[in-house]
Amino acid sequence: MAKEGTLNLLIAHDDSDDAGRLISLLEGASYRIDAQAVDSVEELAPLLQSRRWDLAIGQLQATTLPAKKLMAGIRSQGLDIPAILISNSSDIVNVVEGIRMGASYVIPVDEDQYFLLATSSTLEQLEQRRVQLDWKERYNSAEIRCEELMDSSKNAIALVQDGTYIYTNEP
Repeated sequence: MAKEGTLNLLIAHDDSDDAGRLISLLEGASYRIDAQAVDSVEELAPLLQSRRWDLAIGQLQATTLPAKKLMAGIRSQGLDIPAILISNSSDIVNVVEGIRMGASYVIPVDEDQYFLLATSSTLEQLEQRRVQLDWKERYNSAEIRCEELMDSSKNAIALVQDGTYIYTNEP
């Protein structure tokens, strides 16, 4: 997902030329892109489950797949897919509306540098969340293994903290 890996990109955009321009921008910024376009709400749910998406790009004022439906589809499945919405105007009302829907950024159409910076920032945050989740899983797994090891011991083991027994095994 980082600049070394392939970026799995989900695009919900009315104009295929503009979507292609966004992909070209990302490729020009040294990202390897594996993009998939989604055109309808019916396609969205199975497509979200088909693989692990790194980023969703939607159009705020889209007619085929409104941004509200895109964000609701991601939320309803409980997926960690950050979204960047592209707005036809730089009006603050649009920005607030997009952020309330759950987008990481709402970017005006022709702000290419802002789009690239927002994409980079969003992907860094996603990578940090994934690393944190991985370490939490490792910690929980180690904790379970330690408890199983202490439970299987024939010697008495007690963990005491501040004068209170935290753990004791059966012997």
